Formats: sequence, C-alpha cells, structure tokens
Amino acid sequence: MPNSALMKPSQAVKQFRIPGRFVYTNSIGRGNVNDTYEAVFREGASVHRVILQRINSRVFERPEWIMANMRLLTDHVWQKLQAEPDDDTREWGIPKIIPSRHGEDFFV
Repeated sequence: MPNSALMKPSQAVKQFRIPGRFVYTNSIGRGNVNDTYEAVFREGASVHRVILQRINSRVFERPEWIMANMRLLTDHVWQKLQAEPDDDTREWGIPKIIPSRHGEDFFV
C-alpha cells in the first residue's frame, strides 16, 4: 500500500478479493516497518475480519519479495495442516494471504 497520505486503508482494502460489503477499518498498530489495520466486511449474517498492513518501502524496497517469502511459508504450513487430523487442541494458526483483485499477493 502506498504512503497513507496518498491512499486511505479503507480504499486500499477494497483492492483485495474479500467477500462481502466493506464496513470499516480500524488502526491496530503503527511502527517504523509497517502500519497495521483491521478491516471488517459483512456478508449476510457473516462478518469477515482481515488484517491489512502497509509496508514501509523505505525499509523494504522490494515488498514483493516479502510477499513471495510469505507465500512460500504459508503454502507450506497450510499443506502440513491439511494433512493433520482436525484437532481443537492446536493453539496456533497461520495467516491466509488474500489475493488482490489483479491476482497478486500485494497491492501497490
């Protein structure tokens, strides 16, 4: 996501394939590396909550590399999790990457 002065999180999150009607974004963290937002979408009685992060391009000049690594990690772990039996005792999870409307793992 570009500098927040150029595009609001509420505009950026609409660039991703998230089901439902956009409701709001809420800032949940600011830092030197990224800014983090929760975005809420409503689809009928279902509510979808997603995390949107703006990566500081002065710190990470190639954010597509970050997302390529994140894709490798999440695909690998999701594949391992699918092979495990369903078990309510697992206390951790892994993010699921939501593609942009253009099919990429990020939006600039």
